[in-house]
Amino acid sequence: MSTPVSRTGGVDDRRMTTRCNVAVGRTMSGMTAHANLAEAFVAEQARCRELLAAYRSLPNNAGAIGAMFIDQMLRRADRAVMEGDVVAMLHLYQEMQETK
Repeated sequence: MSTPVSRTGGVDDRRMTTRCNVAVGRTMSGMTAHANLAEAFVAEQARCRELLAAYRSLPNNAGAIGAMFIDQMLRRADRAVMEGDVVAMLHLYQEMQETK
C-alpha cells in the first residue's frame, strides 16, 4: 500500500495521523484511542527524563548503568522524532513504557 499524497505533493497528514492513532491505540495501555503518537511519545519521554534524573541522583553511582541505558534510549527517541521515523517511534514508545 502506498503512502497517500495530497494535491500539493506532500503526504496527506490526515490519513497518516489516522494510521498512527490506530497503531498507538493498539500499543498504548491506559490511553484513550483518540490520543495520537506525538502526544503520548512526548509524555513518555518526559517520564523517562524524570527517571533518568532519579537514577543519576542515587548515591555512590548505584544507578549509573540504568541511567546510561535510559540516556541512550532517549537519544534514539530524539533522533526518531527529528527524522520523522514513525516506525522507530512506535518501537521506542513501547520501550519507554517498559522502562521503570
